[in-house]
Amino acid sequence: MPVQQDISGEFLLRMEAPAQKIRTFVFETLRRHGADLDTVPRETLLIRDGAYCGHRYQVGSHQAVWFIEEDEVKFYGPEGGVLETVHPTTALPLREAA
Repeated sequence: MPVQQDISGEFLLRMEAPAQKIRTFVFETLRRHGADLDTVPRETLLIRDGAYCGHRYQVGSHQAVWFIEEDEVKFYGPEGGVLETVHPTTALPLREAA
């Protein structure tokens, strides 16, 4: 039986701020690795066995994949090789200070 994940509005609101910070970080990092930001960036949700598991970002021939469970963003160059791996919860301040 497939696993079904209920994504509530509250969950989405809590995830939006960290997701926006990671999105900005990813596109800046891709630019630093030579991606042409004049190219329209693409973002795709990743679903595994019916459950949300991350995001894929693409700018031209550069891409990055944010693996939620692994707390990892991998950056790939035009030839498909891994350029950099980052753990966003330790590299970025994802939550606002209380």
